[in-house]
Amino acid sequence: MLKIVVIINTLDHKNHQDIAARLKRALSDHEVIIFDLNCCMQEHERYYTIRDMRADLIITLDMAGFEMKNIMGVISYDSLKCRMAHLLFDKAYKYSEKLECLQNLSMFTYIRQEEDADEFGKNWPTVPNVMKHCLSGGSADQEAYVRWFEGFLTDAHIAV
Repeated sequence: MLKIVVIINTLDHKNHQDIAARLKRALSDHEVIIFDLNCCMQEHERYYTIRDMRADLIITLDMAGFEMKNIMGVISYDSLKCRMAHLLFDKAYKYSEKLECLQNLSMFTYIRQEEDADEFGKNWPTVPNVMKHCLSGGSADQEAYVRWFEGFLTDAHIAV
C-alpha cells in the first residue's frame, strides 16, 4: 500500500476537486490524501505540511505547487524524497513558466495524448520524464485512471 498525496489548486482550476475524487476512487487500494493549495496557509506552511505527510508518491494536477520555491529559486518539490507524477490537463504552453523549472529525475510529467512529445522536449529540455496520458481532460472513467496509474508505476519502477 502506498501513501499518495494528490495536490490540487481549486482556486485556479475548478475541476481539480472532481479529478482528485476520481483519482482517489481509482486508487482505493492505497492511502490517498487530497491536499488543496487553496487553503488558509502561507506558502512555507503548505510546503512543510506536504513534506510532513511523508508520501511515497505525490501527484500534482496542472503543476499545482510549482510556485513554491526555496531561497535558491528551485521548486520546493525537488527536495522531497519521493516519486512524483505531474498530470497536465491543458496544453503544455499554458504551463510554460512552471515547465522552465529544473525537475529532478524522480518526477514524471504526463501531457495530454494529443500533444507532441518531441515538440515538448524541444521547448522544455529540462523536464526529464515526459509521458502521455489518455485521461480526456480529467473526465475519464475510473478504469482509465487505474490504467494510467499502473502505467506510471511501471514507468517510475515502483513496486507495490
